[in-house]
Amino acid sequence: MDVQETFGVVIRTIGLIISLLGICYVLSSLAVFVHPSKSHITPLHYLCDGVFCLLLSLYFLRGAPALIRFCYPNSKRMKKPDNE
Repeated sequence: MDVQETFGVVIRTIGLIISLLGICYVLSSLAVFVHPSKSHITPLHYLCDGVFCLLLSLYFLRGAPALIRFCYPNSKRMKKPDNE
């Protein structure tokens, strides 16, 4: 396993953690919606944060190809093969 593949595993692990955080935010939005408190935070804030976290985690779980290309620009693995 080379450095780029290790970085990809780390990115996917971070994506998994962010997805768990997003699920917690979505569940919190449902809890605040069902049992409103005197808090200044509305369920919409939790829901927006949860959706953002879930979208970001989806990108990370798919490997974040743009981020990996930025970090490793000269990698032969990410370049498209020439069809000659």
